[in-house]
Amino acid sequence: MPDVIWDNLVNNPRFNRTLAGWEVERTALVTGLSGYPNRVNQVNDALLETGVNIGSSLALPALSNCFCEEIHPSFPGDSQDIVELTFVFRQRWPELSLEIDTALVQEETCYDKDHNLMRVTYTPTGSSVEKDDKILAPKMVQCVRWTLTRMEQDLPAGIIGAKSVFYTGKVNAGSWQMEIGAPSRVWLINRIAATSNDRLNFRVTYELLRKFDGWIYRGFYLDPKTGRLPKDIPTDTEPGQTVNGSIPIQEFDLYDEVDISDLDLDYP
Repeated sequence: MPDVIWDNLVNNPRFNRTLAGWEVERTALVTGLSGYPNRVNQVNDALLETGVNIGSSLALPALSNCFCEEIHPSFPGDSQDIVELTFVFRQRWPELSLEIDTALVQEETCYDKDHNLMRVTYTPTGSSVEKDDKILAPKMVQCVRWTLTRMEQDLPAGIIGAKSVFYTGKVNAGSWQMEIGAPSRVWLINRIAATSNDRLNFRVTYELLRKFDGWIYRGFYLDPKTGRLPKDIPTDTEPGQTVNGSIPIQEFDLYDEVDISDLDLDYP
């Protein structure tokens, strides 16, 4: 059976201080590794025995944020059943940035900026009868855009991609870290994107949009002949209000809700 003999970490003299922080070397001697067709398989099994690999953290509370960045195998005396592994841990502080700005999204409305129903009128030549019609127009609505970028490890493999697929396009179910007491459906997770140079450590960006009147769709009944709202709809009609036995203006939920607090998007 393989056996692992670690150096004495507490009294280990191989500590170096750099501009980025502490650098620590640890050595493990793995014995009982025989019968391998090549050294690569032997080293891989030695790593499994130690439980340490690239990206593993250093088990020393006094030095936080130390992660394994290099592994150097050697074979003492050209032994066929012993592998010596030197692990290089470097202190790496998590990158965290937050940007807040405004963005515009488009929606349809039949109201002007003062919430008056928009109408146009026309009197045909030779007629004294004035015709009017309501207008449905695109409108750019202001949102608060909140973008947080931080470093994450893709452990287990694929978790960042799965998180992006699950959360993107959903709205908040309620309160979360950046807005305690937030009403539901006002925050939309617009984007979760990640980049990496080593396929383990990723710079992940979360983009959320806060829409003050909520992420709902306001639908209007349009006359199929004119493409406009019927003329007998009162100007003060509110969404969900019954007019002549019908409901010409309604609000609809288009996005599923999710607990955004599970993403732990906190900024100190």
